[in-house]
Amino acid sequence: MRSYKSTSYFEKTAMNILVKLSTAEDMKKLTAQFRAIDLDGTGLIHPHEIKKYIESNNMNIKDKEVDALISELDYAGNGKINYSEFLAATVDA
Repeated sequence: MRSYKSTSYFEKTAMNILVKLSTAEDMKKLTAQFRAIDLDGTGLIHPHEIKKYIESNNMNIKDKEVDALISELDYAGNGKINYSEFLAATVDA
């Protein structure tokens, strides 16, 4: 997801298309990952959920970086990452 935030609008659009072309197995893995982060099961990943996931997996990512990442991925502008935004950011180009 880190590398996705610095991509252009064109690249983000292309990534959204790739999501639609992904295999069922790829989608199954990404869905499981999304659900692992979406702790409250709302279908939205809140900043505190990402931070908790990072902490529980001993990742070294600062809160400021997480906030910047969310800001970049959040097309809807609601301060959260929805499933489509997550998929577009995580699909393997």
